[in-house]
Amino acid sequence: MNRFAHLCIVTLILCAGTMGCAEDEFFNPCPFDKTIEKVCDTETEDGQLTCVVKTHPQCMKDICIGYRGHDGVCSQTCSPDSNNCPGDSSCITYNELTLEYYCVPNSHL
Repeated sequence: MNRFAHLCIVTLILCAGTMGCAEDEFFNPCPFDKTIEKVCDTETEDGQLTCVVKTHPQCMKDICIGYRGHDGVCSQTCSPDSNNCPGDSSCITYNELTLEYYCVPNSHL
């Protein structure tokens, strides 16, 4: 393969990788393993598990939430006063006692 073709292929791969990093990472899937599910002990009134992992390796801001039986998605903390959540999401309390709030996709409410 000539040098020019090789350079073009390498450039294309680097550009594709950069574009992948630029995507909005909020609410991307972040699966929970069985160990995490056992540790999660907060259930909703209807018995569905709600879980927050504060150091998930697949989330850019480390936070992965599973809300009311939905699969885990990457999220961030928020303030109910400013509702600083991205896109189609809401700032929801995870624990009334500790006043922890996280962005939850509206489709999970």
